[in-house]
Amino acid sequence: MSASHVAGLLPRMIRTLALDPTAIRRLHPEIFRSLQAACETCDSVVRCGRCLEDGSAGGAYQDFCLNAPVLKALLAVATAAEEIDPQAENFDDHSPQQFA
Repeated sequence: MSASHVAGLLPRMIRTLALDPTAIRRLHPEIFRSLQAACETCDSVVRCGRCLEDGSAGGAYQDFCLNAPVLKALLAVATAAEEIDPQAENFDDHSPQQFA
């Protein structure tokens, strides 16, 4: 499979975790590039696509996704931001630098 899967699967995986890929790309371009680079070298593209299709990706991604550690960290930041400001609607409203 070609690296073209990155454009489709990566944003879907990020959204599956209730994160905003556009916000991550805009607020943290270096992190987004790192996510893309890992996704481009992934050997689990078929499994990723299948999990995204059948709805199991949110619970299974940690078993196969090279980006799992970074996605978990982004999710933790977003969750912490939501706990601090329950009115926040998405990751776009909070930058980790706000909490440093």
